[in-house]
Parts: sequence; structure tokens; C-alpha cells
Amino acid sequence: MWHTNRCAIQRWSHSFFLVRKIKKKGLNGGELIKTPSKAVQIIDQLLDDHTYKEIAAALNRKGLRSGNGKRYTAALVERIRLGYNLTRRYERLRNKGYLTTDEVAELLNVSRERVYEFRDEGYLEASSTNCRKQILYKPPTKSDLKIISRIEPKKIGRPKKKESLMIVKRCSMKSNLSQRADTARCA
Repeated sequence: MWHTNRCAIQRWSHSFFLVRKIKKKGLNGGELIKTPSKAVQIIDQLLDDHTYKEIAAALNRKGLRSGNGKRYTAALVERIRLGYNLTRRYERLRNKGYLTTDEVAELLNVSRERVYEFRDEGYLEASSTNCRKQILYKPPTKSDLKIISRIEPKKIGRPKKKESLMIVKRCSMKSNLSQRADTARCA
């Protein structure tokens, strides 16, 4: 590594150079690119209610930048959480009493797929724990359980034809044929 008056240049391989602007004298590389403490505090607060992607968007809207001066991404927020030993969103939601899909299915005595249907139809409140689509469910209240218990399961497969329509069609076809035969005889 060698220094110029405003930059530190480090050679990593025979053709790749890393150039960093030196903001203050006497700081080592780690201190130069350290995440601002304000951003770490905001991340810690937002982890209760938001995913990494949503946190990154909020930090970028506030105009905050990482230690490298770049915009925040979901991956960077996750690395910061790991680096500062912040509690995972999954653990925070579990501590609030949120349930996994299997636990909700067991509670309601239905399949996992049925739990997904209840979530999609708005009967269950769910929260994504991270960007990998891991979901935890808010425990259903007694009134929610009553409503869900009244919902009939969806019927799977092709709907059956109604017999009354089949009979009407057959009768109308027979009458059409008999009318044609009568007109043929008359002619």
C-alpha cells in the first residue's frame, strides 16, 4: 500500500488496484469504511417491523450512505446486522409470539397449503422475516378462529356437471330430432 496526498492505493493482484480516498489522517482502513453509528441504530430499530430490503430503501430515502459511500442494499443491511450482532428479525417476531406455517396448520388442524390460502385471502396476518420469503404468522385471535372454522374447504378438480342441465339438453335434442322427422314425413 502506498499513499498519495489524498488517496491510499493498494495493489491486490498484478492488474487490480484499490483506490480509497483518505478522509482523516491517522485512521486505518477499517475505520475509514466503518458504517455510521446512526445507520446502525436505525437498522436496529427498523428490524422489528421491516425486512432487509425495506430497511435499505428507508436508509437510502434518508440520504444515508454506507462507510464506502455507496447506497444500502438488502445484502449490506444483513452484513451490518451480522457484524454488529443485532438480533435477527425472525427471533424478534418469535419473541412477539408469531408462529411458523406448521404451527398455524397444527393450530387450525389444516394443511400447510390451506394456511397459505387463508393468508392470501386475508384471514391470517403474516410477516416476511427476510428476503428469502420465510414467513411467520401473527397468532389468530378467537374471533379469527371462529371465522376461519366456518370457511368451507375449496373443492379440488374439475367441477361436476349438473344433472338437471344434462336432462334438459337430452330432451331438447330428442324433440328437435322428432320435429325434423315429422317435417320430413310431411314433405
